[in-house]
Amino acid sequence: MVWKSHRRIEEGRYAELAKEAPVGMSVVSLGTNLANGLMFPVKVAATASGSYDDMPMLDKYGNRTQAIRGAVSEDMGTWGKLAYNAGMSIGDMGVAMLAGGGNAKVVQAIMSSSAGSSTISEAKKNGASDGKALVLGLGSAAIEWATEKYSVEAILKKPESILGYITTNILTEGTEEGASNISNLALDVIVSEVFGERNAIEQRMDYLMLYEGKTQEEALKIAFIEKAQSLGEDVL
Repeated sequence: MVWKSHRRIEEGRYAELAKEAPVGMSVVSLGTNLANGLMFPVKVAATASGSYDDMPMLDKYGNRTQAIRGAVSEDMGTWGKLAYNAGMSIGDMGVAMLAGGGNAKVVQAIMSSSAGSSTISEAKKNGASDGKALVLGLGSAAIEWATEKYSVEAILKKPESILGYITTNILTEGTEEGASNISNLALDVIVSEVFGERNAIEQRMDYLMLYEGKTQEEALKIAFIEKAQSLGEDVL
């Protein structure tokens, strides 16, 4: 389709700009990430009505964010990427804090919308039906709302000591990320089973067996190891 070609060209353009001005474009990605979150209600309506595939513009802000951050961190190495992604995560939360005026409920809503929006887009990119994408998006937003509650409250709490404040937030955020990831993985497995579709681990296994010639046992092991590594990186 023409719109798919246009999307690839646009993503390539943003990636090139990110290579030329990594700091400036990383700042830009804070805005595109916020905009992607604000698209959540529209994405919910589109998946609910079965018209998501006819509205490619819904993914443009998320695609721009991924293109920018992917290009900037491409050659950083494992620890560099961890540090960069941690910095961008802090930036995203800072933008949510500013946009929410420091109100915990509003900040939670912004961050939940961002998680739900990204989940719907990712599900659709992986071939999910509108129904599955809708349930995953709403579920992911609910999980983010529940888990981020403690992170937001910890950050907004007036510090009694700098060391205690930093330690509390590190432990709270790390635990929240772990709980959120595990909950979303379980949600994906359950929802995929209900809709009779392949979950993320099964899709990864399919790819490894089809394109890399792995056996089912090898593919399963690799898929689980990758998930464990991803969980560890997010907690860090």
